[in-house]
Amino acid sequence: YKNMMEAKFQKILLPIAGKLLHRDDLKYIDQEAFTDFVTLHEVSHTLGRSYVFGKDNSEVRTALQEAYSAIEEAKADILAIYATPYLVENGVYTVKSVKDRYLTYLAGLFRSIRFGIEEAHGKANMCEFNFLREKGAILKNDGYWTVDFEKFHTAVAAFSRIVLHLEAEGNYNGAKAFLKKYGEMPEDLAIDMQNLSDVPRDLNTSYAIFNELKK
Repeated sequence: YKNMMEAKFQKILLPIAGKLLHRDDLKYIDQEAFTDFVTLHEVSHTLGRSYVFGKDNSEVRTALQEAYSAIEEAKADILAIYATPYLVENGVYTVKSVKDRYLTYLAGLFRSIRFGIEEAHGKANMCEFNFLREKGAILKNDGYWTVDFEKFHTAVAAFSRIVLHLEAEGNYNGAKAFLKKYGEMPEDLAIDMQNLSDVPRDLNTSYAIFNELKK
């Protein structure tokens, strides 16, 4: 898994960052930040409620219906990046690595959006991008995307609060409205995405163990 994540970083995320992120920020795109984020994303699926608050017989998954997958993926993403200051305070990350983690996360949004906004991960990342941009935490500078570090964590916390509440309340209508408001591709980003045609969306892989089993 680690080898695969690192290969995706080298072959997909780095080229995307080189095309879309501000040149001054490219030195912050970091492989460890990427693999840490993916790991924390999976851990963050366990956070929040499985059952609607006050309704122990009603699963959040059931209550949110078709909106659940995108909201859940957005929750896992945003809580993974929300943990950054906490992990710095507790000595797991260094203060110096915070910019690495925020900017690598931004490049990762573009990577996942390319899966398509009709897919849960792509829709979730689209919502994250649009919400954080609305709050001024993501912006364009000289035609390239970057992060406002003063606004970023506050915006991430606001997004986290929303998706956690939607799940805890089993708020189906609220979840649908949130995905509709923030889940569409803005025109300027769609143009940028067209410039990534020479970057693979994913990797073709083969595994030695499967080759042996075929013999």
